[in-house]
Amino acid sequence: MDVAVIKGVFNTMFPIMSDKMGLPLDMKNEVLRALTDTVSPFIMLNKITKKIELSGTVKGTVFSGHPTRTTWGNTLRVLSYIEYIMKDC
Repeated sequence: MDVAVIKGVFNTMFPIMSDKMGLPLDMKNEVLRALTDTVSPFIMLNKITKKIELSGTVKGTVFSGHPTRTTWGNTLRVLSYIEYIMKDC
């Protein structure tokens, strides 16, 4: 659901958010890709030997606990709700 919401409001929200976060507008496509990419690579290192024990990709819409995607999606959803509720006030 977060991917659909982000894609739906991204063009409107990105200029506002980029201004507040100091992101250049020419990063728009890269930010959208990073927020909506459903395939994320991972590696697991042995803490002692620093050797890679496992690597691969995780496929899904939101990587559970991912700080940017989860928070960003929740923030956009709440802002959308507020905008919808306030439009008739």
